[in-house]
This record gives sequence, C-alpha cells and structure tokens, in this order.
Amino acid sequence: MSSQLEKSIESIITSQTDVNNKLDQLLKLEKQNRLKEHADQKDSMLILESIHKLLSSCNQNDKLIETLEILIKKHGQFKQNIFDFVVLIIESLAEVEQLNKLIPILDNKIYLELAYCKLVDKIADSYIEKKELHKAYDSISKLDLENVNTIDLDLKLSILIKQMKLCNQLKKYEDTIIYSKKIIPKQIFKFKHLKEKFEREYYLLLIEVYNDSNDYYKIGSTLNLMIDSDPEFKEDELIDCINFLIFSDYDTHLNISLLSSLQKQNKDLIKLIEVKKLLDSFLSKDLIFADEKKSLIVEGKYSFQKPKFDDHVKVFNLKIIEHNIRVISTYYENIRIERLIELLNIDSKSVNVEGVIMDMINNNQITAKINRPLGIINFVPYGNDNKNIITQWTDNLELLLNHIDVIDNLIEKEKIVHGI
Repeated sequence: MSSQLEKSIESIITSQTDVNNKLDQLLKLEKQNRLKEHADQKDSMLILESIHKLLSSCNQNDKLIETLEILIKKHGQFKQNIFDFVVLIIESLAEVEQLNKLIPILDNKIYLELAYCKLVDKIADSYIEKKELHKAYDSISKLDLENVNTIDLDLKLSILIKQMKLCNQLKKYEDTIIYSKKIIPKQIFKFKHLKEKFEREYYLLLIEVYNDSNDYYKIGSTLNLMIDSDPEFKEDELIDCINFLIFSDYDTHLNISLLSSLQKQNKDLIKLIEVKKLLDSFLSKDLIFADEKKSLIVEGKYSFQKPKFDDHVKVFNLKIIEHNIRVISTYYENIRIERLIELLNIDSKSVNVEGVIMDMINNNQITAKINRPLGIINFVPYGNDNKNIITQWTDNLELLLNHIDVIDNLIEKEKIVHGI
C-alpha cells in the first residue's frame, strides 16, 4: 500500500472544502489508481473505504448510494473491492427506504449475489422490527437461494428459517413446507454448529404447520426426531410425542413402531409416571376401562390444549375404543354387537361402533365380518395367505431397521463421548 496515497487521502479528508468537493477529489484519485498500468487492489479498496467513511460520517447516505451506482458501472473495477464496498454500505444503512434503493443496483449481478442476499435479509429484519410482516415476507420471498452459489450454509439456513417463520406467522403454511424442503436435515444438521443453531427451530416451525392441519403422525414423528437428536429435550415434548402418535392412525410400521421404541429405549419415561402408564396401557393386550380414561389424559405443549382440547379428547376416546376392539378381537371369535358395546362401556347413541369396526377393517387393524341381521361380529384370525406372509415379512423388516437405527444412534453417542 502506497504511503503517498494515504497522505493524499488524508489531505483531502482534512481539507476545509465541502463534502461534494472532497468526494470529487476522492473519485478522481480512484480513477487515477484504477487506470494506471499496474492498479493496486489494496490501494483501490483504501479509497473506497475513505469514500464510505466520508459520506457516512456526514450522513450523506443517498449520495453514498449514488456513488456506488456510478462506481459499479466503471470498467476495470476490482469486483472483490466493489463487493466489500457494498457490504460496508449495507452495514452502515439503517433506514429501510435507503436499503430498498440498493436492490435495483445489485440485482442480476452474479458477483454481488451474496451481498444481495445480505441486503434482502437486512430489509426483512427491518420490516419485522416494525411488525410489517407482509412487507418482510414480500421482500424475502423473492430470494432464490438455490441459485446463489457463493452463499455459506449459515446465512442460507438463517434466511430459510426466517422465511419459514414469516410464513407461519402469516398462516401461509403451504409455503412453509416448500421452504422446509430446501433443508435436508440429514445433510445439514450433521454439522454441529448448524445443528445447535437451527435444528430445534426448524422442527418446531414444522410442528406448527402439522398442528394446524391436525397431521398427528407428522407431529409425533417430528417430535421423536427432536428427542432423538437432543438429549436435553423438554418433558412436554415427550408428552406431546406420545400423545400425537397415539392420536395417529394405527400402523405397525409407523406410530406403533415409534411408540414401542420409546417404551423400550426412553429412560426419561420413568420420571413421567402418568405418561408411562398411558404408553404401557395403549401398547398392552389389556382393555382400558372407562374409569381410567381421565387419568390417562396428560397435557403437553400442544396436545389437550385450547382451542383443540375437545378435538383431542374426541380423538383420544376413539383411539381407546379402537384399542379395546383390537384386544377383544384376540380373545373372541365372534361376539354380539350389544355385548361388545357393554364390554367397551360406551354410549351407542354417541358412538357408531359398527362404523368404527368397519373403518378398522378397511385400515387392516383387524380382520372381521359383520353379520348385520344377527348383530354378530366374527373376528377372523390372520391366515398364512400371500398377503399376510408379506405383511409379516415387512413387520420383521421394520423391526430390523429400527434395531439398526438404535445401534447407529448408540455408536454416534459413543463417538461423541470419546471424541472420535
């Protein structure tokens, strides 16, 4: 770096002339440096920093933006210097109106795409601070991060999470899902700093979406992922995980597999006596009696909370009925519907037992036939036909894969403990 250049800059800055005159002299100095045979990148950056310092200190931000627009058009500029100059300007501007003036200047310039992302991110933050969420969403939703090759993962995730959060706040849940698919947890959260910084918020935002649409299995399975990846998870998250998996459609490969795994693997259930009782009851081969239902309801952060409390109680009661029917199907070959209602201890006027049984048959929870004229249900044990052989094979395969996942998690924990 030329000491002569430093003296020239100092002389201009400390002169008694006005700001415009000083700027003209600095721009003239910049042009001389740029056009000389062996232009120096460091010297060029020093001049740009001096221009920024001069105009910022005098609160001449509009002039600073105009100067940037002029310099970008000049041939022979060092692109890295212009990039750094742009970043300096973005960091120094506070007014969202001035930040918006930079958008057309930076747009469609590949070497400034990262600066453009930082600019839009700051604009969105400014709108969020002012509670102008629609404007924040409109600005940040224009970013297509897939085509930004120079962006680092930290900034990319920060923007994607912000996009998801804004979508949730504006009830644009379909857009949340679109943005969430741009994050691949297994690839991204294997990096410790990204996992610690973003993983939890990412999953919580998805749970908000699933909770709105009553997608119980996705809520439960997402919470299960959080519990598996975070040893310091909250108790109400484990409660919600179990509740929502119970609310889910019965499937031995999905919710029942996860519930069984939690029952066997999760040591924290010992501290949550009521939740353990619920899980043990639901996975047992015993009937759950009517007087037990209230004691099995355990509130979580999302489950059994207003405004969905009544819906959750209704679903929970249905799952208890389904559980009891599955249990009865293992002990009875046939049973009268009146006797089944008596055993279930339910009000036949409020619950269509026959309809519940038909749904369970259609969903492969039980195999049965209903003789309506006689009012008898015939429970048919699973045979050894090809369909059931395939079902047993997939059950065994699912069990094997679960064991592999558990072993993989244990190996990872050992690696972390021993610093391998």
